[in-house]
Amino acid sequence: MNPAPPPAAPAPTIQPVPAQPHALPEALKLDATKFDWGDISDTEPVEHAFNFTNISDKEITIAVAASCGCTVPTLEKTTYKPGESGHVTARFDPHSRQGNQSKTLTFTVTNPQGVFSQQIATLTANVKALVTFDPPKMFLSEVDHSSGQKTKLTIKGRKAGFTVNSVTPNSEHIKATIGEPSTVEENGEKLTLVPIELDVGKGAPIGTLQAQLDIKTNDERAKLQPYFLGADVVGDIKASPAQAVLRVNDPSTPFSTTVRLDSRSGSAFNILSIETDARKEMQVVTDVVKNPDTSAFTITISGVTPAEAGMVQSFLTVSTDARGGETLRIPFTAVIRKLAQNVPQPMPQPNRLAPSVVPVKKDDGRH
Repeated sequence: MNPAPPPAAPAPTIQPVPAQPHALPEALKLDATKFDWGDISDTEPVEHAFNFTNISDKEITIAVAASCGCTVPTLEKTTYKPGESGHVTARFDPHSRQGNQSKTLTFTVTNPQGVFSQQIATLTANVKALVTFDPPKMFLSEVDHSSGQKTKLTIKGRKAGFTVNSVTPNSEHIKATIGEPSTVEENGEKLTLVPIELDVGKGAPIGTLQAQLDIKTNDERAKLQPYFLGADVVGDIKASPAQAVLRVNDPSTPFSTTVRLDSRSGSAFNILSIETDARKEMQVVTDVVKNPDTSAFTITISGVTPAEAGMVQSFLTVSTDARGGETLRIPFTAVIRKLAQNVPQPMPQPNRLAPSVVPVKKDDGRH
């Protein structure tokens, strides 16, 4: 007697594929979705018009937005009946721009809303600026205020016989010297390079130096913006962190944070005084402890956050005898949030530690 055959495997269950949502239809037929101005100068704006037709069966209201503030679209009107045509003119301002540029226009039907898809047109250009800066802007870190730092800015011009007439900083702590021009060739075009030697930060106060250079050349067509230059001016004494952040965000709450002062050269120094411009209601006090193994000091800043919500921006001014007298301005900031009203508080959970409260220290006169 033959054994019974094994039962047949059940047929696989085929899951139905969910229907994919249909993309929204387009309401406009654009005569083109791309336009390239090619090589242009940075002296004058350029324009281009995109033509379109309402190919829907509805009267529509449209809006056109650009991806950048340097490009401004202008519609002759906003409402179009079925079959009606119109155009939008895009005006691109290349001033202060250099190299390949790509901007977009987004067409949106605002009425009826949510019925038609957005449509995009792209504008491109290669801006060949008459005058360029290398680097485009500058920030120097850890510039010693006793010696300053030398650096170089290169100005490139396209005009034949290009020269830099003057470089005028708006800070007495920056000196600029115009070097001898040289000629280079880029992509078959002769350009003139003028090096500018900058002496930055000598004798400047410790902290952030922000300045601008007013640059004039012999190319009267070039509309030059002031050149931005910044520097982090430091002395022998270093604060870590450079900015004390209060991590308490609730109003009327005790806070405490620390800042460490070290000598970059390893020389011994003393703290002569500590002052703060914090609001009186914050009851800010400081406590100074010297590290017994190094020349470093730890400053503890304690107080109470303000009762009102908002930004706290204050400074701690620390005077030392380093290098005959160095003063640091250490910012300390916090964002005090507004407490939610009438929000039920969660019930305390078992076996959870209550948050510790840092007591406000009294000023014992140690600075």
